[in-house]
Parts: sequence; structure tokens; C-alpha cells
Amino acid sequence: MDLSDGIASGWVFEKTQGVLRWIRGPKGHRTRIDCALDDRKGLMSLAQSRDVIGAAQIVTRAEELEGRERSSLRQKCSAKGATLYIGSTQSKTRLRIYDKRLELQYKHRTDWEGYGIRWELEPRKERAHT
Repeated sequence: MDLSDGIASGWVFEKTQGVLRWIRGPKGHRTRIDCALDDRKGLMSLAQSRDVIGAAQIVTRAEELEGRERSSLRQKCSAKGATLYIGSTQSKTRLRIYDKRLELQYKHRTDWEGYGIRWELEPRKERAHT
């Protein structure tokens, strides 16, 4: 079962809890949960996040930091976005930080200005189940 943003984002907390309890029932388990937080006020830019992480001003068990930048070749290398990943692709928890506003603007979404830097925590396997 996939409960994507379009399905679950409008639910009240109690409904989300109830569905997760039902999934965890006698034969169910969760393999991955993505939790997102949008910095809609612009309190911390992606560049500031990169600087803080690079200066080791964070507390984490992760050993890897990965950065990716995307551009459109068809639109003269205009920026499509950049993403920072804390934790490896094999780890049971990974943090992804990116400019959701830029992503939605590139996709021509009319509500793009209402977003900001998105922080997504992705627990997997037993961490998602717990």
C-alpha cells in the first residue's frame, strides 16, 4: 500500500495514527515512511544548511553527506534544484534537504511560492516499523 502525499496530507493526526495502527496489525509492517517539514518562512536556506553540515555543527550517526544538483539542458542549464542527503542509500535512516519551491516552480505549479526548503526524514525497515 502506498499512502502518498496526495492521499494522506490532508488527514488529521488521529486518522493517520489509526491507519498506521491498521497497517501494523497482525500481518502488516511498514517498510518506509517519509516525514516532511517545509520551512515556509525561509529561516534557513539550502546554502546555510550545507555550511552548517560542512562545519560539523550537527549531531548525527551518519557518516555520509551527498550533494546533487540538477539543471535542464533544454532550458540553457537553468537550475532545477539541489539536494543534500545525510546518510547513505543503505542506511536505515536518511535525511534529504532540498528546495521544494524551486522544484515546484520548474514543474509550473501555481502554488510554488507557498513552499520553501523541505526537510524529509526517511526511516526504513525496522525503524519505519517502530
